[in-house]
Amino acid sequence: MTTFRNSRISCILAMFVLLSSTSSILVSQLTSQYVRPALEQPLLPHDVLVYQLRQYLLSRIAQPPSPKSEAAWAQDAQKIRAQFLQRIFHGWPQEWISANPHFEEVGVIETGKGYRIHKLRYEVVPGYYAGALLYEPDNLIGRVPGIMNVLGHDLVAGKSTDYMQKMCINFAKQQAVAMSLEWIGTGELNTFGNTHSFWRPVELGGIAG
Repeated sequence: MTTFRNSRISCILAMFVLLSSTSSILVSQLTSQYVRPALEQPLLPHDVLVYQLRQYLLSRIAQPPSPKSEAAWAQDAQKIRAQFLQRIFHGWPQEWISANPHFEEVGVIETGKGYRIHKLRYEVVPGYYAGALLYEPDNLIGRVPGIMNVLGHDLVAGKSTDYMQKMCINFAKQQAVAMSLEWIGTGELNTFGNTHSFWRPVELGGIAG
């Protein structure tokens, strides 16, 4: 008798679970069928939505501090520069920081196309050299802009990759002097010990990389 009763209870529970799952599937299908068209209707035109979102974001941007005088501006600039350099040179030997720039010209390429390329070698820190290319207009007139291009990321070609050269050539043809530096771990400096990950243990030792 007990076995028969347990069997009936099991059958009733199984039917209840089956009916519940079936009805939930039907309800979800009906809900999706009727609700989706309503949700797909835009509430606002796209241009209005973009405008409101832009206005909201712009209202939350903090205004930069405005110096009260030229002297205050100069004082703030010196303070910010000192803080910036302190972070960059954290842990560096003082002789590295105070060393004079040392550049050597190792060749000049006369392109005949309105600009020339100076091939340079310079010291990053005393005893550690890197290459650079200086793109100079053929006919300089007065003072012209100087642009430092710190690009990197091309491991094989480095500073000689095509898009870097095109950028600097364009600057030179616009009467600007452009310099392209070799980045550590790329081009001529793509050697063992010059990879970006090499600086991790150096930074753990307290020297900013």
